[in-house]
Amino acid sequence: MTPFVPVFLLTFLFTIILVVRCAYQLAMRRRTDARNTAIALAVMVGMYTVALIGTGFARQKETIAMGAVKCFDDWCVRVDGAKRSGDQLSVHLATINHGRRPQAPDSPHAFVVIDGRQIPVSVPHLTDKIEGGSTRPIDINISLPAGARIVEFLITEGGGPSNLIINDENSPFHAHSTWAVRK
Repeated sequence: MTPFVPVFLLTFLFTIILVVRCAYQLAMRRRTDARNTAIALAVMVGMYTVALIGTGFARQKETIAMGAVKCFDDWCVRVDGAKRSGDQLSVHLATINHGRRPQAPDSPHAFVVIDGRQIPVSVPHLTDKIEGGSTRPIDINISLPAGARIVEFLITEGGGPSNLIINDENSPFHAHSTWAVRK
């Protein structure tokens, strides 16, 4: 867990508290107090938004080496190789569970990134439960559009609140870490 997860949780908690406080003050007809609470809420949410967007634009795109591991909360993935032949892409990857108990990856998503556009791909067994301390190899074949120049492979995890966590790869403002595919 990154240090930004508690920051997100505290921001979320204080947002709820300030919204409830503002509603209470309005119900008690304390308009000045409600306005001050709303200003504090706007400042807090504004600062968090600036930090989210600022760190997103500051983070550089990273290319992961073949065979290198990319870890998420409870599981990891490794792309052992990717070979492009014409308009076909063969990817050899593995899901890894470093924990002791069996667990499934938490909502993983796979994409082929072609000339900067993310195209979702189906990866069989990517969401299957993995025994503790084990690795599951997965081989997939993907048809590429004709003329695709720059091709990368991307796996992400989650959605929901992770989109709002500062420095999280799922944030729409952050660059992704991908495996580059050579011809």
